[in-house]
Amino acid sequence: MRICFVSHGSGRGGAEEVLLETLECLKEQGVECLVLMPGDMGLGADLRKMGIPFWRVPFWPWMGHKGAWGRTQSAARNLLLSVPVALRLKAWKPDIIYSNTMVIGFGALLAKLLGKPHVWHLHEIGYEDHGLRFDFGDKFSYGLIGSAAACIAVSKITADKFAEHIDRSKITVMFQSVHRRPQWQEKATGAEAVPPRKHALRCVIVGRISEGKRQEDAVVAMDELRTMGVDAELLVIGRSNPGYRERLDEIIRDRDLGDRVNILGSVNDRLPYVQSSDVVLMCSRFEAFGRVTVEGMLSGKPVVAANTGANPELIRDGENGLLYTVRDTRELASKIKYLSENPAIASAIGRNAQTWSAAMFSKERFSDEIIPFLRGIAMSGGSGAAREEHSVAS
Repeated sequence: MRICFVSHGSGRGGAEEVLLETLECLKEQGVECLVLMPGDMGLGADLRKMGIPFWRVPFWPWMGHKGAWGRTQSAARNLLLSVPVALRLKAWKPDIIYSNTMVIGFGALLAKLLGKPHVWHLHEIGYEDHGLRFDFGDKFSYGLIGSAAACIAVSKITADKFAEHIDRSKITVMFQSVHRRPQWQEKATGAEAVPPRKHALRCVIVGRISEGKRQEDAVVAMDELRTMGVDAELLVIGRSNPGYRERLDEIIRDRDLGDRVNILGSVNDRLPYVQSSDVVLMCSRFEAFGRVTVEGMLSGKPVVAANTGANPELIRDGENGLLYTVRDTRELASKIKYLSENPAIASAIGRNAQTWSAAMFSKERFSDEIIPFLRGIAMSGGSGAAREEHSVAS
């Protein structure tokens, strides 16, 4: 079986991590893979190590362009590129075209030109989580997504959202693996870069510093904790959206939290910062999955997450994590305070999280699901009969 993956990015974001883990599972089972990506911001080095060939194809996303000119320019570029790329791909003879995220429509174009089954891996909702809208409207775009042979949704909430627009039978819920760091309990390299602790309790929040991730909930919670008499600090890890970063800085300045909140920005390896912390926070307004939540769980840390998106699918409140009402900073602070005052319970929650996540997000479980799923699509040519036989029950 040969599968051509189309990646919307070429860096090392969450979707690219899932792509690498998927490629690893497939390669171990003898599946030949090829990756198309718009550039190379680090992903190429990982693919070379794995022995996965890749082509740089400067296609554009079909979401987020503002104005008629931007949308037209994007569509024209993709249409012009699709024909020569399809001709080159025809010689490679793929069995499946696989689009990694909904942000790009280029894979759908290639699948149509080649007459090959198309799989869409849905890592995001679009507007709720990232504020993105389709360049050419919902009706056309969801129609194209719904014409795929199959869609893989990273969570039940993602599947439910897409089922509002496309045939639910086309969507299979499949939790990804999170396995690329083999020993989560071992001390991570780069731990020497972690700033020394200044306060008794350390929290960490990881993710792009942007309005959708709502780091402000975590920042304001540090002020609430100070009022509650809890000696706590916060590490903020992630690449910054300049406007939102200014907003966080203003909150920190106005509330005199400079000694309690440390915005470290982007780091090469987030694990040592998680390992140095007592509590992991996930404050996003809507997460389609939440990879950093799973990474916190795998590290044996109690996670306090907003009760939106896929978080309730990952966290059983009080058992393997805690949930709070998004934007309710007082409740968030109270949950953190509860963990700080009950270390035995916090430790038990962390252990439960680690045990559950290690089984649920293992390479073996994911491989056992995705391999027969894709083989069924390839055998049926995307007709759906073999796909249904091998589909993972949601």
